[in-house]
Amino acid sequence: MNTVIIRPGKYLCLELDVIPVLLRLLSEEEDEERKKRRKTLVIYCLRALTGLSEAPEGRVILSNELPLLERRSNEQDEDVRRAAQTAIKVVTWKP
Repeated sequence: MNTVIIRPGKYLCLELDVIPVLLRLLSEEEDEERKKRRKTLVIYCLRALTGLSEAPEGRVILSNELPLLERRSNEQDEDVRRAAQTAIKVVTWKP
């Protein structure tokens, strides 16, 4: 998550094809107990994806993944919901 804050870090993560790994972590089905244990991981994944979507290349990739982000934006947990909503805003932002 911290790597994508600076521009070179964003592009390095894009070169290393990190987005599919983060999306896979977000798309795993979870029961209630597992959701509680993985909450921090899910939030950090969403924040990393938000940072990657600030790069035009990342935004293009993530615009195809909006249904997954929208599903996460309907979570019961407020922190996860807010992180997903922020990611959606950044992905759908138009210059």
